[in-house]
Amino acid sequence: MHCGHRLSLLLLTFTMSASIAAAACGEYSKFKGRSPVAPGLGSMSTFTLAVEPTRLLRRPAVISACPSQQTFQVPFNLRLQNESSSALSLNQVRFQFMDSAGFAGPSMAMRQPDLVNHFGSVGIPPLGSREFPFSFPLGCATQQTGNLSIFVETIDTVGGFSGRTSTHPIR
Repeated sequence: MHCGHRLSLLLLTFTMSASIAAAACGEYSKFKGRSPVAPGLGSMSTFTLAVEPTRLLRRPAVISACPSQQTFQVPFNLRLQNESSSALSLNQVRFQFMDSAGFAGPSMAMRQPDLVNHFGSVGIPPLGSREFPFSFPLGCATQQTGNLSIFVETIDTVGGFSGRTSTHPIR
């Protein structure tokens, strides 16, 4: 009888652990893309991302770094709208151009120290918005039309990260 009691206790423990794990996974999956902080363990920072102008147009680069063809620039603004009651900071921005033939250019990243150096401040106030202007030379060994993928990551005051990706055609 003692062995049967241990088996029942073991079965009950296993069932409860599986139920808790399934519930936790189900709850966490609702927050994918918002923050790696599990619900109830920190803030849920969230933001929306807009790229302006909505139609990205290339312009010849003033100085071309490519020996075989003229590079181009695509100036745009990233507008971040903080939807949380916690202040956010821009943590990193990554760009990658893929031309219309499917060739990917190099991925370019600006981490927080580079962003602070470039903009002076990277804070986004609670429930506020902020614009960040960008312009990078693109187009070495690629066609001049394609798509620009932009990944933006923020960090909140308790260390929770949140990221968004946006892809835009360049004509």
